[in-house]
Amino acid sequence: AYNIGMADLIQYMSIHATVTCPLGPRIQVFIGRKTWEATQASPRGLLPSLKLDADKLLAIFQDKTITPHDLAALLGAHTASKQFFVNEKQEGKPQDSTPGICDVGIYNETLQPKPVRGTFCFLSDAVLSKDNRLADEWPCSPGVRLTGIKIMPLPLCG
Repeated sequence: AYNIGMADLIQYMSIHATVTCPLGPRIQVFIGRKTWEATQASPRGLLPSLKLDADKLLAIFQDKTITPHDLAALLGAHTASKQFFVNEKQEGKPQDSTPGICDVGIYNETLQPKPVRGTFCFLSDAVLSKDNRLADEWPCSPGVRLTGIKIMPLPLCG
């Protein structure tokens, strides 16, 4: 009788995971999404190539209404992630030295000439970290929390 569909459950679970991650931001959940019944797996290649230069990456995200400032915040999510598909020989490696903790370690660690021992850095993150359009956004002090994450509807297909 509450009309909660699978799309709402997925949104709730993803926000719950973010909120329960140590130092994770508090985010409001909005219910009422239309559930799309998938008859096949999502096509590959919807995410931009990790080998693109900063101009192309910023243009792709700007086309989806994500500014350089918002993209820097969005990439902060890599602080709590692990990579599994980019380099299968390094499958499961975290993207910063504090996996599972929602801090800002990813920013300074991405600026290093080589990935911090035991971590995996996406080439696209490294390229963007050195781009002048994100220079004011990127360096962060240890102990700072990710805050002010903008909730925005995104045109994810196309």
